[in-house]
Amino acid sequence: MSRLGSSASSSAIVRAIVDIAISRGMHTTAEGVETEDQRAGLANLGCDEAQGYLFNRPVAKADVAKVIADWTPQVRIAA
Repeated sequence: MSRLGSSASSSAIVRAIVDIAISRGMHTTAEGVETEDQRAGLANLGCDEAQGYLFNRPVAKADVAKVIADWTPQVRIAA
């Protein structure tokens, strides 16, 4: 995902995967999303969900319960 938006071929591959998933009635989850621009680009392509450093850094197993307890849902809609 690091080249999404900066490489036409990378964007075309992501678009094709998302389009296939949509046509099959499947949900899509992008992994490795690090920037707001990547998130917005994926949302514009129709990607349903994303995960990566943009949302939270990796945490130790012992800290997972606290991260979940402190989590506040955020709804982001592509403009």
